[in-house]
Amino acid sequence: MVSGAGWLTELEGWLAPFLEALGHPAATGDVPALRGGADRGGRAQEHPAHGRAPGPAEPRRPAPLHRRWSLLDKADVPESWRTPRTRPEIALAELDRVVAAGARFGTVLADAGYGVSAAFRQGLRARGLAWAVGIPRTLKVYPADVALLPPPSGGRRRLHAPDQLSRSAEEALADAPWRSITWRRGTKGRLTARFAALRVRVADGQAQQIAGRPAQHLPGAEAWVVGERRASGETKYHLSNLPADTGLKALLKAASGLGPALLC
Repeated sequence: MVSGAGWLTELEGWLAPFLEALGHPAATGDVPALRGGADRGGRAQEHPAHGRAPGPAEPRRPAPLHRRWSLLDKADVPESWRTPRTRPEIALAELDRVVAAGARFGTVLADAGYGVSAAFRQGLRARGLAWAVGIPRTLKVYPADVALLPPPSGGRRRLHAPDQLSRSAEEALADAPWRSITWRRGTKGRLTARFAALRVRVADGQAQQIAGRPAQHLPGAEAWVVGERRASGETKYHLSNLPADTGLKALLKAASGLGPALLC
């Protein structure tokens, strides 16, 4: 067994070849030694066993940009993957790759982290894919029969405006009929919850001022908004672009992934 400060010397010697191969700053002394810390006053702190006096702490500097790119080169990361992308953008790119590989599926499923993104939903629609995604309860929707009014003649307004205002998915389903449905069988028996579904138009169109409120969105494409109230008191909301004649049980089957689906 190595005792005292000998273990640290042995560890540094073992790590040196790996750090040098990666071009890590620690291999060239560009960063403070790993065994040193700093107190609240910015003074370096050493373990008493090392027998070194405290000295001024060096600021931690990020690796130079050329060094970070060299790491990407060593890992053979394609140029197209080096540009920062959002999670929805990455998911759409992966969907394209899976489809190009010949995979076939019925419905794309995604949680609210993706479902809240209008660009993600519109990207799925543009690809002709059926989808069912989670959404936050605050996502704005319009009634399915909303219409756009032309600007009044002689008025200052030059934009079309909806004849009804948008409201949250939670508010839209508040007055809808809720039904108790056993939607699947789990390990502890049948799973039952209360569900409601409403045909709406999602507020993800062009942004403009509506009824004196800035940064509102015009009605987009039609979709189903689905609410799920569980016995625990938790309520979840989903959005799906399945056809208007889809029944409630078919909506639940698609949203729960009981059919052939691809999960993002």
